[in-house]
Amino acid sequence: MIHTNKWIRKYFIIDGQTDRHNRMASKRGPKVKMLAMPTTNFIALGTTSSTAPSTQLGASSMKTAPKREPTESTGAGSSLPKKSKLQMSHHMTRSSGSVGVRRESGDQWEEVAKEVDPNQLLDKVIDAEDVSDERVEALLCGAVRQLRVMRLKPDSALYLTLCYLAKTRPLLFCTEVVVEAFCSLLKRDSVVGFKQKVANNSVAVLATNILLAVYHDENCWPETFLKVFVDDSLGDRFWVDNEECKGFVDNILASFSTRLPPKSLLQQEVLTTTKATEPSNATSSPIHAILGDETSIDETVGFETSGETKDNLDNISVMSRFAHNETFVVQYVTDIINEGLNRRPTPGSEVPRNLLKLLISTAGIPAVRLIIAQKIESWLISTKTIRISMDLMLTLCLNCNENDTEVVTQLVKMRLKTKPLITHFINCIKEMINQKEETFKLVLRTIFYNEISPSRSLNNIQVISVIFQTSPIKATKVLAEVYQELIYSKDDYLKTMRGLLREIVRALRHEHLNLLTFAQNLIEDCPAFATLDPSDSVIKERAVVTITDLFTMIMFLSLSPAVKEAFSTSKPDRKEIIRNYQMQIANIQRIAIYWLQKTVIKLFRPDRNEYLHCLNKVLFMESAEHYYNRDNWPPENDRNLMFRMTSEVPLLEETLIRVLTMGAAKDNPLSSSEAIELSDALIKRAATITDYDLITTPVLQICDKQIFTLLMTNAIYRHPENITLPQNYDPPKMAISDLYWKAWIQLLILTAHNPSEFGTLAWDSYPTLGVLIEMSITNHFEFPPPTKIGDDLINRELQMSAIEKQQILQFEQYLAAASTKVQINESNSLLLSKLISMDPLGSARKPPSSVLEQFKQFNTLLRLGHLLCQSRNPDFLLEIIQRQQKQSGVHSTSAPMPWLVELVESNDNNFGMLPVQCLCEFLLGQISEEESMPPILTTDSSIKHEKSRRKEKRRKQLKLISHLQTIIASQSTSSKELIEYFMKRLTFQQSTSRTLASKALSLVLTTNIESEDKPIDDKPLMFTDVNVWLNQKLPSNPNFAFIKTSACDALRPAILVETVPSYVCYYIQFLSLYGDIGSIELAIDCSNILIDRQLITNCIIQDKQLRNIFLDSLTKIFLAHLVVKRRPAREAYSWTDAQDHILVQWPNEEAAILHISVVHAMIILLTFGPSDSDQSPYKQLFNTWFCEPMPQAFLVDTSEEALLIPDWLRIKLLKSSSPQLRTIALKDIESSQLILFIQSSGLSISSMECLLGALDSAVDIDSNGVKEAVMDESLILRVVEVQWLRGVKTGHKFADLLGYNNNEKDIITDNKIDKKDAKVVETKIDPKFSGFKSDFKHFLTEDKQNIGKYIMKLSRELTQELFDKKITTKKFTKLFFTEFKSQINACIDLINRGDFNSLFNTIITFAINDSKHLGLKTEIMSTLKILKECTEIKNIAFLNVFNRFTTTSKTIQETKTSKTSKKEKKNHTKSIEELAKILLKDNNSLDVSKGLLLEKFHKLEPELVCCDSPNGHLETQLLFSQNCLYLMSLLIHKTRFETLNSCIKSILSDDQSLCDLNATAVLDFLTACLGSPRLWIGRDLRQPKHMEYEDVLKLNDNQIKKLIKYIIEESNVAKRVLLVVKSCCFNSNQIQLVVNTLKQIEDKASDERLIASELLFRLYLQIPSIEQPIKLFDNYLKINGLESSAIDSMTHNLLTAFTSIDTNPNRQQSGYLNDCELSMLKLASKHPILFLRQLPMIPALLRGKSSVTYDVFRSRNYLLTFKKILNILRLLKPHLWNKHVKGLNELLSLYIQLFVDFHRNPGKELLPLISQFLYLIDDWIKFDSESAKSWIKLNRKSIVDLSIAFPEQMLFKSLLSGLPFQSQSLIEKQISENILIRLRESKGNVERMNQVLNDLDKLSDSKPDVLEYFVDDLRQLYFDAFTREMAFKLTLKLLNFDPNLAKTFVATYCQCLQRNDSYLTNLALDYLPEFVILAQEHRSMILKKAFEIGIMGNNNVINNICDSFALINAQIGV
Repeated sequence: MIHTNKWIRKYFIIDGQTDRHNRMASKRGPKVKMLAMPTTNFIALGTTSSTAPSTQLGASSMKTAPKREPTESTGAGSSLPKKSKLQMSHHMTRSSGSVGVRRESGDQWEEVAKEVDPNQLLDKVIDAEDVSDERVEALLCGAVRQLRVMRLKPDSALYLTLCYLAKTRPLLFCTEVVVEAFCSLLKRDSVVGFKQKVANNSVAVLATNILLAVYHDENCWPETFLKVFVDDSLGDRFWVDNEECKGFVDNILASFSTRLPPKSLLQQEVLTTTKATEPSNATSSPIHAILGDETSIDETVGFETSGETKDNLDNISVMSRFAHNETFVVQYVTDIINEGLNRRPTPGSEVPRNLLKLLISTAGIPAVRLIIAQKIESWLISTKTIRISMDLMLTLCLNCNENDTEVVTQLVKMRLKTKPLITHFINCIKEMINQKEETFKLVLRTIFYNEISPSRSLNNIQVISVIFQTSPIKATKVLAEVYQELIYSKDDYLKTMRGLLREIVRALRHEHLNLLTFAQNLIEDCPAFATLDPSDSVIKERAVVTITDLFTMIMFLSLSPAVKEAFSTSKPDRKEIIRNYQMQIANIQRIAIYWLQKTVIKLFRPDRNEYLHCLNKVLFMESAEHYYNRDNWPPENDRNLMFRMTSEVPLLEETLIRVLTMGAAKDNPLSSSEAIELSDALIKRAATITDYDLITTPVLQICDKQIFTLLMTNAIYRHPENITLPQNYDPPKMAISDLYWKAWIQLLILTAHNPSEFGTLAWDSYPTLGVLIEMSITNHFEFPPPTKIGDDLINRELQMSAIEKQQILQFEQYLAAASTKVQINESNSLLLSKLISMDPLGSARKPPSSVLEQFKQFNTLLRLGHLLCQSRNPDFLLEIIQRQQKQSGVHSTSAPMPWLVELVESNDNNFGMLPVQCLCEFLLGQISEEESMPPILTTDSSIKHEKSRRKEKRRKQLKLISHLQTIIASQSTSSKELIEYFMKRLTFQQSTSRTLASKALSLVLTTNIESEDKPIDDKPLMFTDVNVWLNQKLPSNPNFAFIKTSACDALRPAILVETVPSYVCYYIQFLSLYGDIGSIELAIDCSNILIDRQLITNCIIQDKQLRNIFLDSLTKIFLAHLVVKRRPAREAYSWTDAQDHILVQWPNEEAAILHISVVHAMIILLTFGPSDSDQSPYKQLFNTWFCEPMPQAFLVDTSEEALLIPDWLRIKLLKSSSPQLRTIALKDIESSQLILFIQSSGLSISSMECLLGALDSAVDIDSNGVKEAVMDESLILRVVEVQWLRGVKTGHKFADLLGYNNNEKDIITDNKIDKKDAKVVETKIDPKFSGFKSDFKHFLTEDKQNIGKYIMKLSRELTQELFDKKITTKKFTKLFFTEFKSQINACIDLINRGDFNSLFNTIITFAINDSKHLGLKTEIMSTLKILKECTEIKNIAFLNVFNRFTTTSKTIQETKTSKTSKKEKKNHTKSIEELAKILLKDNNSLDVSKGLLLEKFHKLEPELVCCDSPNGHLETQLLFSQNCLYLMSLLIHKTRFETLNSCIKSILSDDQSLCDLNATAVLDFLTACLGSPRLWIGRDLRQPKHMEYEDVLKLNDNQIKKLIKYIIEESNVAKRVLLVVKSCCFNSNQIQLVVNTLKQIEDKASDERLIASELLFRLYLQIPSIEQPIKLFDNYLKINGLESSAIDSMTHNLLTAFTSIDTNPNRQQSGYLNDCELSMLKLASKHPILFLRQLPMIPALLRGKSSVTYDVFRSRNYLLTFKKILNILRLLKPHLWNKHVKGLNELLSLYIQLFVDFHRNPGKELLPLISQFLYLIDDWIKFDSESAKSWIKLNRKSIVDLSIAFPEQMLFKSLLSGLPFQSQSLIEKQISENILIRLRESKGNVERMNQVLNDLDKLSDSKPDVLEYFVDDLRQLYFDAFTREMAFKLTLKLLNFDPNLAKTFVATYCQCLQRNDSYLTNLALDYLPEFVILAQEHRSMILKKAFEIGIMGNNNVINNICDSFALINAQIGV
């Protein structure tokens, strides 16, 4: 029976195409011939064979089966363990018993069973079909009975027959009896089962396959199938787990709808089950069996299912066969399972494994799933069932759906403790959530609610983490939905939600949970909100607060450890991490703002305050406690970091626009002003982020231009709506001033961060914003900015302000009329100071000073100027530079741009952010500044600072040059811009501009910075020649090919402007080498050089080297131009109207259209001859124009033939040294032209010979024509004779024609030829001026467009004639005057336009400078006369040019007349003497005519006084005897400096004749001399702030005393203090002289004593080194409060610094605070009067420190500041109590208020301060009781309260009672004496001495004044090695108490410095800065000693000396 199962399966291969109807009909069909039964050979397909079964198989089987059973059991299953009876389930036992009962009573199928021989069964069945169905049933039941008997080894014929019948006649098996019979085979036989285990399940396999074959196409199976399945499942699983029964079992399992897990998820123990570990398949997993594991082996039978069988089994459809009775299935299975769970063999025993396997199979039933969920936790605990329980849990999770709420709840509540179980549980949950989305939501929601419940599971967070890792998007959405439900619930779950969210994020390690998505889902529509009661406002308000808090929580949680690490490290990817984090925060804020704007207002309608709180909270504008007050999270250690990192994020465009839109909306609680304030804070906060590149990662990326409108809309002023304005009155558009300027500042910040979007709009359309941009860039915060000065913005602002004021007053009047009925004016107007016109597109407005001050502060903080400078589209910086240059002049190089210097120097480490033009301009300015600086010739120590400054400047220059070299070597547009900028400046008209540009190019192109190993020095920069940098260095630049075109285009115009011949030559050479030499533009420019700039050309030609370069370059350019232009003659040429072009045709059929100037220039170039280097180009050009025949020229506009060589050009050819050119010049020339040519000047002898020879030839040809051409024969003959005298040999025939021989005598007599006549002849008008008349008329009347160019050309020609001294008669100039007068009417418009101004100015200037006026006086005067007669001339400047000539002529004539004779001079002196005497007489009758006399005196003596003249004293008395302002002003402004000096010496001398001078006149004169504008000529108007006065008067000692005498005499001291300072106090000797002089006067008992004392005090205010006067009158302190002092800035600086730095400073600030304190102590003790000037400022500085809470006051240690200020006040006594001292009452009241505010706080920190304060008040009472008691009365209530609060402080009671305080001096003296005795007794005992000093140190902490008793002892202790440190410490403490005692320690301190004890010396040096500042009177000596130690000794004193100087500098604010 080896292959029994195999054949059973093979026989039941179901044919899917068999017709069921045919098989149904076969039951009662006719008898057919049946195939023979298979023989035994057919059956034995396996490895063994057997004989044919006997006919008695059935009986023998029944008899032998029991006997063989033990043997079979022993043989086949001996290795299997014996199964106990108890292992059989209760159900199986009952079923077996039932079967036994039925057998005893005769079961139906057993009763009808009829056994036959298995070999005859087939025939019997076939035969019985025709008889009756009962017969068939009996036979089949009999077969079943036989199978039961031979269960261990069934007969092959029997089961094969049954298989055959089931396949061919399945309906025979469908009866109830047959089904019951076959199902009985599936039940365990109780008899056999009790004895031993049956190892062969072939019968069961046969039964299942027969039933499957019979019912495979039936949808409704009998219930018995289910029952036998459950029965076997709970039993030994005899056939349920058999692979051969899989088809039958699968169809039964399908009714449970159970989804079984894949094998990969099963436990390893189940998958690896083998026969060695488990008997048969009893303990194998049902999942294993159902899934068809290929590893399952039927160990009893020992064969494998064939592949064919398996394939056919797969074709059986598996479906639910019990769908018709699902209720029965559920109820039956549930009852069986409950019964199995409730009835166990023993209480507490383990649940049967087979029952668990059944649960796995039936987990598709909801009731079963619930049972499993309730019990699974206990099963997992058992070690015996843990594996299968884990599979059961997996199956349970796979079958759960959205309706299994209770199941999921039970699963979530499980408390699993072991890690494997937890891991498996998590995997099961993962499988569960992957089934359906609804299941996913159910599971996650259940876990969330469990987590927030009191009985939460410990596995929740871990499960949540896995779920989020699996499906982060869905999980995030579910989490948001759960949070929404909690938010809208009746209870407040905010704290719980915060904790849960933190736990989730922590478990996920900031991954898988997209917080941005969570925030977005949190504000979406929620069903829970829809169910709310609309009237339930409490829940809504709480919901808004909760969501807001969650938003902030989300933002805090976004700060992951990776982000924190990125903030604290410098990893490469840190910027990307930070950027992503900040953008996430910004987007969360964007979502929150959207929710607040769109949803909250519409649905929640919160309270306004609550709404604003939420808005500020999500934007992190609230205080810190609002963020952690719920659960004290974030923790205190991380709060500051988290707040900073979450608030410093970029501002998104949508967020900003929504905030401003909310402010502009009427229905939003956010007002416009609040929106402006909020946007201002947001924008500035975002702008402060500087951790990364703002270009690649912007923090304020705004693109919508709507932001301009929104900001201005929010700044608009809206009047109350309930006020009705008059009809037809339109209120002005006004804005609230504060909001208006904040809006501009915000727009400025946005523009700085987004210049490409807003730059052009802001610069062009918003003038106010443009002004702010310029201020930001230039760092010049004044209105208007420098480039806007010419726009008259100040006057426009005044006009607009006036109009604005009127509009506001009228508007407010209407508002008041509708409300309060008050008459409005400027005094009571409320809106006048708060409103401003709303016209953002209008003219620029002036910002208020407060706005400018704020703007100045945050401009540096936010780096706005830096960002604006980086903009290139638009380029603001370049625009400002160009505008300022235009403001100063078209090409000005001296435009003051100090802001540019500051800008470039501040960016010396990042030149790349500035435009190239800015750097170039800066370099030009540096070169100009350096050239103007004087050289340093001395090596004095005072020059070292200047040298270091220049070295630093040189370093920056070299760095800039290096940067420019980098730019010019790069292929970028910047390189082109750089070269264009410099080279375009070479075309400027100013030579200084061109020179600077050339030098700059020289530095950039030739400076070799990399090779400079030498240290930087301050020597002048070295510049190279133009030829070096232009033709050598520039072409060698590696980037030259890229910048070549730009360089050539920029350089080409320079050849027409440059005046240096060599530069012009090198420019042309460069253009010929690298320019577009074929272009028409270059050719025309070169032609202009040759034609119009003859002077430059001649200078170049005279230099041999330059001549060759010049000729070669021009020849190359012209030849290249010809190559480009020449074409075949027959090509189509378009005739145009260009009058300056001609068509040239050559004989070789070539032609070219050329500019006429280019043609003439080429011919002129030929006149210079070839160069010495190469003559071939010259020959080529020569042959081009002078070939045979010569080329022809035609006008391109009329096609007429043009004259190729005009007359002026022929003269050029004649002047040439080439005979060929001269011959060509005379070719085809007429006689009249020859006669004109011989009158030209400048012709050589050879040229003149050619001309006269040509005339001789013409005489031979046409003598009459030649003679007719001569107009003036005598003149021509004279010219010919002159030429003969020069050596010319020709012209005789021509002379004979003119009758030379006949008239020789007359000619020689009348016109004697000599050199002078020859010179006259040579001055004939140049032939080129012969057409002047016609040309002048032509341009005036016809060609008016080019009249400007013609006048310039005419000016050059006239200048050339006027400048040439060889031309004595300026005939051409006279000719010009003649023609000008004749054409005066045509010139009127040009005169009024100013076109002739420059020309006549040149002529007049030359005429004035010549003594004979160049012979043009007649022409000039006649022209002036005509101009005056012409009333249409309005050009005053033009007429003034002529008036200047007449004025100068008269002056020269009068000067000559005044010096004609000595006699007149003598009379002149006498007249002056008489007139001076008359003026000196006190005669009232002369008052009327005094003015005329003064005028006459000035005419007689222009300098008013001449000390060397006989009338010197008289004139001095006249000037200074009375205060005549007219004469004084003339004296200052009209006289020479020598005269002024002599006058000063005279009036300050001891000359008795001048003793009665007027003191006021003398002092006014000296004051005027100091401020004379003439002193500033040529000087820098902007003096450095530390520059001292210059000694202008240079007075000696006697003169100083005389000056003091005049001041005392005048008695107006206040007016003359500055005169004394500026003239008498330049060194210590002079100061001491003045002081001694005044003290001498003070000692005299006269009225002058008070005047001298006042002057001395006023000088003390200006020069504190004078020391405070001993005698101080009461009015001096009044003066002290009114006048300025030189020490004010120092005092102000010290006080501000001392009170502004935090009193818990860092190390550096702490040192600075101590330095400030020492300086103030010294200042207060040395100059109390001057320190009192700043007393009113102290309350203002302290008020902010006293208005804080006590915790802040204490934590910041403000108490120390108040103590130190009080100590300074102590040093100001007794001057502090003077009535004229301001600010005292306010300061003392501030202290009282401080005590009142803080007296309730615990601690006694205030007691020492109160005691010190009260003793100060007591001193006030003693000095001025009236004022003190008045103050006490004013503050009496506060003092009473303090006395109650401090009962131990008895001084309050004394103060209130008016009793004097008990003097402490006696007590302190007694204590001090005791300590002093102890100290002196302990000498020699180190330990006791240290103890005494320590006691003294502790006592001095509270009473430092006791140290005064120990001065001598402290000085002695310096030299004791054991006490010196304490001695120095106590000394410094004493000097801090009273700096005036410092002088007593100076000598001892210097001895310490000079001691050989190095330890003592070093200790003394450590205190050097303190001693220097506290003993400033002796600082020179102390520093000198220290310096000597550094030189002579081994001590390092550099740091100590440097610290000392730093302290001194800090004192004066350096």
